[in-house]
Amino acid sequence: MSPVSKAVGAVLLLAAALVGASFLPAKDAGASASVGLVVFKGSGFGREVRDPFAARLKAHGSSAEVHVLTPTCDKVSRINSVRKLLAHGVGVLVVFGTCAAQDAAEATNKVPIVLLAGYDPTGGRPDRPAWMGNNVTGLSCRTSVPLLYENMHKTAPLETVGFLQCSDDDDGAAQLRDVQAVASSRDFQLIVANASGASAGQLARTFSPAQFVHVGWGCDPQVLGFDLERLGRPLVTQSPGLKGSGIVLSLAANAEAMIDDGAALAARLLKGERAANIPIAEAKKVDFLVDLQEALALGLRIPFEVLQANR
Repeated sequence: MSPVSKAVGAVLLLAAALVGASFLPAKDAGASASVGLVVFKGSGFGREVRDPFAARLKAHGSSAEVHVLTPTCDKVSRINSVRKLLAHGVGVLVVFGTCAAQDAAEATNKVPIVLLAGYDPTGGRPDRPAWMGNNVTGLSCRTSVPLLYENMHKTAPLETVGFLQCSDDDDGAAQLRDVQAVASSRDFQLIVANASGASAGQLARTFSPAQFVHVGWGCDPQVLGFDLERLGRPLVTQSPGLKGSGIVLSLAANAEAMIDDGAALAARLLKGERAANIPIAEAKKVDFLVDLQEALALGLRIPFEVLQANR
């Protein structure tokens, strides 16, 4: 074969290859990757979050597999879960709670991390805290304590409020500071009690003067060891996913919307966006909920203006 014929043949083979390639299906950026969820006990969520998250991830254009681990809320258990998922080769970590996100950031500065169900991960600052490095983004679930307490006061004039503290990590401490600020501005007494090592009977006696008990961050019934109803007072919460058990008023990030927003962030990261370029955002949807059945059981009358605020 002449040199000219060889050259023509090579060109034709190259052209055929290019034409053939044009008919190959486009590769999904998230198709071969996977997402690891760290949903520690006490976050208000559990293993059942896997399927909703996977469905929303697919809706945002990623077919990544989703793996979930549910450690206890101690640091060793959380870090072990993060390490297991990293060893499995996940492309993105999604963690529930600021303390778990800090643990994940300690374990890796390469795999992007999405923080969900954190009360105030930036500590109220406009800039990113140093612990986030360049691989953490996510959502803040902080809601308006003044608005919640305004509706509490309309329901029962506030003289004393109890605050049940279940966590002294950054989320729990930030929430308590917000509640203390409102107590100072509205001039009511705040009784703070820690759930650690206390029985339901002891806490009920401590909170007996209170019109309401604010159930603090991380106070999930599955880790408390007693039913919240045993506190014997009307309860309020800012925690997403927490309901029933005597909770009358809730002002919290909508859990379904938070899962959707988290899946959208994970899909963006799987497709190559950098976490450092995505600022921590506020929850897009916040629900103010009134549980009339719980209120009736506690003999509490909810005024119409509070019910109207629920619409």
